[in-house]
Amino acid sequence: ARSLAWVLALAACGGANTPPASYEPPSPNQPPANAPPVDPYKELLAVDSSVVLDSRASNASDGPWSFRWAVEQLAPPGTSAARLVEDWLRSFHATEVKGRLVDDRRGVDDLLAAWPRVGDGSLDLARAPFRLLAIAGRMDLDSSPQGEGRLIYGLINPNGEPGLMTAAFEYGLPSLGTQDDRQAWAARWHSLRDRAFGPYLSVLISDAEASISGVQGTFDSIQPPDERADGLARELDQVLSDALEHVRDVRVAVRRGELPDLAKTAAPLADDVRKLQRFQEQHR
Repeated sequence: ARSLAWVLALAACGGANTPPASYEPPSPNQPPANAPPVDPYKELLAVDSSVVLDSRASNASDGPWSFRWAVEQLAPPGTSAARLVEDWLRSFHATEVKGRLVDDRRGVDDLLAAWPRVGDGSLDLARAPFRLLAIAGRMDLDSSPQGEGRLIYGLINPNGEPGLMTAAFEYGLPSLGTQDDRQAWAARWHSLRDRAFGPYLSVLISDAEASISGVQGTFDSIQPPDERADGLARELDQVLSDALEHVRDVRVAVRRGELPDLAKTAAPLADDVRKLQRFQEQHR
């Protein structure tokens, strides 16, 4: 922006004044001297594990940042979100898009074959292999009067490794009813700089450990003393003990700063969730 300002200033002067020999043009990447500091990985592209692994990004719980929730909002009346996703993925077999030749991406068949399905044969969006990678603030775009917000997802292969595919959902930011909504949204994004993302994740992990331990103790104290209850207690205790061990693995990884591999470390927790859901369904 500063380099453009210099061009405009010179144009306004008709180019009559020549900069001195000692003049060095400002770097296009250098912000103005009075600009407040910006944390790009909080304000522009939020990628902290406390964001992308938050429950609001969970497909299982249909969180508002999850891939599942995003596609459910896109599905038109009369079409399920699962059908919308499957049709979208099968369209990757096309060899022409708007008159331009494209490659048939045959790997989509492997993706669909590995995707778990529910009883009616449709894709199980609660177990969608797309996880949140980032939330982006695009105040630089004029596609919306207030700028854009984006949810960016990455494919996770059956082995838990990142796949070679991303999907982005682009949203025009709504009006805030101010005199300058774009400036108001920019201030909101900028305020994220002061949020303690990492410590928040540690708090979540500690809360999860306390909750699991609390459930174990509560069940032991309220169960009736009979053989069936003892069997249920042993079954539940094993599931909860496994989950507690996996949560502790995540806590250790966070404290060691192993955030790039945190999704892989946390992967066993998805199986723990499914086991707890099955236990609840079987013993209602």
